[in-house]
Amino acid sequence: MNPFETIRRTVPFLKHLTAEESEFFFRTGRVITVKSGQYAELKKTSSLNIVISGIFEVETIGNAEVVYFTSGSFFGSLPFVENRKRGNVRALLDSTIFVIHEEDIYRFFMKYHKALRGYIRMITSMGFEMTETGRRYFDLKGKVVSVFSDSQGSGKTTLSAALGLALTMDETVILDVSYSGKSLFDVFQRRLTAPVSERDQSATGAESLLNERLVHVKDGLYLLNITFSSRVRIDPSISGTLLFLLSRRFRYIIADLSNTDPELRDAVFAGSDMIFALTGGKKETGELNGLFDEKLTDFQRVFYVRNEYLPGERGAFVGGFTFEHNREYEQSGNVDLLAGSAAGAGIKPFVEKITSPGRSLAVQSLSLESVCLAGFFVDLQHSGKFFDSIYSSSFSYFISCLYLLGHDEKELVAMLRRFYSSEQINRNLDISFPGSFIFKNSRILRYARELASDKRIEMFHTQPVCKLISSGSERIASTGDLASLMTASYITSPLFEPVSTSGGECSSGYPAVTVSPAELFRTGCDEIYYLSVLNRDRITPGDGVINELYKNTLDTGTAPYSDESYYLQQGKNLFMEIDENEFKFDKISDKTKTITHSLALRIL
Repeated sequence: MNPFETIRRTVPFLKHLTAEESEFFFRTGRVITVKSGQYAELKKTSSLNIVISGIFEVETIGNAEVVYFTSGSFFGSLPFVENRKRGNVRALLDSTIFVIHEEDIYRFFMKYHKALRGYIRMITSMGFEMTETGRRYFDLKGKVVSVFSDSQGSGKTTLSAALGLALTMDETVILDVSYSGKSLFDVFQRRLTAPVSERDQSATGAESLLNERLVHVKDGLYLLNITFSSRVRIDPSISGTLLFLLSRRFRYIIADLSNTDPELRDAVFAGSDMIFALTGGKKETGELNGLFDEKLTDFQRVFYVRNEYLPGERGAFVGGFTFEHNREYEQSGNVDLLAGSAAGAGIKPFVEKITSPGRSLAVQSLSLESVCLAGFFVDLQHSGKFFDSIYSSSFSYFISCLYLLGHDEKELVAMLRRFYSSEQINRNLDISFPGSFIFKNSRILRYARELASDKRIEMFHTQPVCKLISSGSERIASTGDLASLMTASYITSPLFEPVSTSGGECSSGYPAVTVSPAELFRTGCDEIYYLSVLNRDRITPGDGVINELYKNTLDTGTAPYSDESYYLQQGKNLFMEIDENEFKFDKISDKTKTITHSLALRIL
């Protein structure tokens, strides 16, 4: 593992960074060597210093205690944190550190506002004293909602305007990110301002520019023209700076987004928390599925929207919303009529979804030990309560999907018992050796397809989010074909043939790659729970019960307990401590019933 990846996995407030963010962050700083005996005065340090190798001694003024920093430790200046440290830090050995200046970290956050959100939440939970600016960012999380369509005349601008009118209880801004068509300024009968410049702006200049261009509509609602009527393409990198600055002031940021500029579209997608995608039918939805599966890799939630005003398919719309139009508004263009609709029952489901604080559950990635979690999901289903999302991988993801697919407790127990049976595990193995892999994925995919049919994870009230490995890199799938993702979470490469899904060739990556609750800090979710298992023993199937080759791959012991759970709010860490070695579903289910029931009760 390269030293930068080690740092990312070790330093708490960097663990939530995506691969792109991590690459940019470490490219911005530099690695230096510190000779033994060299020292620096903490008061004068204007950079963040992360130890790669070696040992540092910290002597703090007024405190007799001596602190030692080793690999993964850090000292120096942190953005938005009150720097009250005094004293000297001295290298005891020839050491290497990664150094990044505080100003460069600020620029980094201006580019990646989700990274800023995760950072603020993490250092707050770590007990650092925030500056006034830091507290301002933490209080205003700036939830970003994109309203997107691949075609003109879909009603996206009308929906964007209606959402803005419905969200005026908090400071809300609607961004016009369409080059042509119907302008938000026309909807609200306001003079169209010039689009935001594509030239590179300093933080002060950019903020002044935004303040000049913001157009007041009514109390709590503003417009900002990003691209409409622009004769040139806007630099897509500007979107990060915009969201960084707007999040200081606005609780909700709505982007009226077209498909005219794919690069800008993707940049706005990356910054979005949820996307309302208007679609006219199965063909268009299928095209959008492919787009989202490829582009969305950062916990974005997608909701498909059918515009009832337009001709097209009717009937039940599973997993989506219907936009109920005010026909009088469509005929007259009177914004007062649209405001009436925004306050009505038709927009209420959209508003509830946007304003909901949200509850997410991160589940420790496990293989055979995941059987210990089965009772928890049974209790959760029995309660009728739900999370907005469940984030996991490996077998843990598979059983969380079974929980979502089970119609009742009896059916769920039956599916779990079958999944963990040696018969089913052996049936999943389709030997292809010799070849580039030992097992094909066809039988597992067939089994998952039998369970999930053609369902997609966007259809579920609870979003099952999966961490995978795609082409050697970590990937988070928040959209996609459920059966394919269940299959990918089950298999490991190169033992198994990877699965073509979510824009790449995917597999679970377990046990090297596990989920982290810290990654959820970058989302707009307010309540984050972490469900984990610590087995003092090791669950192994008996001899001859499971294919011996495959059995050896499962016999990896318990996944390490994630120390990020320490940073969760009190009561959000759901910890299951057991002592079990025999792989028998009914026995373990009975043995863990009391534990799982008490854990489920804590969140209900």
